Amino acid sequence: MDIPQGHVVRVVGESGTGKTTLLRLLMRFWDPQKGTVEISNTNICDINSACLRANEAFMSQDTYVFHASLRDNIKVAKLDASAEELEAAISAAALQEVIERLPQGLDTMLGTGEAQLSEGERQRMGLARAFLHNAAFMILDEPTSNLDALNEAAILYSLAANTQGKTILLASHRPTMAAISDISISLS
Repeated sequence: MDIPQGHVVRVVGESGTGKTTLLRLLMRFWDPQKGTVEISNTNICDINSACLRANEAFMSQDTYVFHASLRDNIKVAKLDASAEELEAAISAAALQEVIERLPQGLDTMLGTGEAQLSEGERQRMGLARAFLHNAAFMILDEPTSNLDALNEAAILYSLAANTQGKTILLASHRPTMAAISDISISLS
C-alpha cells in the first residue's frame, strides 16, 4: 500500500480487515511481525518515536477523557497552544456549541463524577486535539462515526480545508468520507 504525501486517503473494509491495525502500525504502537512499514522511504522502526509522534496526529475510535477541564483535555495535544490555536482547533472540530452549553465553558471539569460528554462530543474533542496538534500526517480512525449529518458535514469541510501540506489517512465505514478523499483503498 502506498499513501502519497499531500493526499487524503480513505481506507475502507469490513470490521476485522485490519484498518485499525494499519493505523496503529503507522503510529508504531506495534511493530510489524512481517514486512516493513516505511515513511518517506525510511523503516518506521528506525525513526525515533518522539520524532514520529511530533509529525503524526492520531485520533482513535474512542477518545479518552482525562479528569481535567475541557480546555486541558484538548490542549493535551499541544500544551503550549496559544488561545488563537485553541480557538481554531475548536472551530475546525465543530465543538463551539458544546462549549457554550457547558456550565463553565472550556473550564468545565470532565471525567468521573464531573460533566459528561456524549460519544459524538468526545469524538469532536478528539478531532480538536488532532487539529491542534497540526501534524503533517493526520491518522483518523472513524472520525465521524458518532456524529449526526450536520456535524459530520462540518468536520468534512474542516478536513478538506486543512489539507495544505498534510497527508490525511481516514479509516472509515462511512461513504461520506469519499467526498473529500483523493484515493480510496479497500482492505479485505
